[in-house]
Amino acid sequence: MKAVVTILVLAVGTMYPGHIQAQVRTNTPTLKGHTIDETFQQFVAESGSASRARMSECSALSASNRRTIKYCDEFGALSDQATNGQPVTGHFVCGAAIDDNDACQDFEGLVTFENNKLVVIMLRIFGQEWGSVLSDLTAKFGKPTETGLEHIQHSDGGLLNLHTGKWKAPVYVVDASEMTSPAYDNTFVEVIMFDRNYLLSRQPKAGSSLD
Repeated sequence: MKAVVTILVLAVGTMYPGHIQAQVRTNTPTLKGHTIDETFQQFVAESGSASRARMSECSALSASNRRTIKYCDEFGALSDQATNGQPVTGHFVCGAAIDDNDACQDFEGLVTFENNKLVVIMLRIFGQEWGSVLSDLTAKFGKPTETGLEHIQHSDGGLLNLHTGKWKAPVYVVDASEMTSPAYDNTFVEVIMFDRNYLLSRQPKAGSSLD
């Protein structure tokens, strides 16, 4: 295992020479092998082999060539920041190998970095019932802090009941929502893990009654 980790770190060092940060991991649970607070370099190193190969290809392309490839441009911009020693800030799409042009192919979703820290992991889970996903989330994060139902009007006049769940911890918040396509012909589950401080910083502040 130690040899494998060493190889991964060396591979990332080739992509981003001189900008490897010490890998400090917390006890925060992971989603698809990633967790909040990990650096951009750590995210790349811990991605699957197909994703790492695609990320390397995107990074090697010129900026003009990246713009002709869907989503490669987004990853490439963050890669340039890392290579130049800048605090990586931005997002890119993960496509679960559905689209060969996605730099990240390990899952369907999106990741966001701020100041070289992973602050949002969003993934969409297809083909699983809410109960199954809820069971997996509970095993990983414990009993949900909140659960609920959202009632959506179906095209045939009936109501569609979509489940929600929330897990709150000192350093992260997880939101899970059962969602439906515009045609209401199928549902999927969207799971979003936020860095709690990042989430709080994005919430609107209540105005003063004296202003």
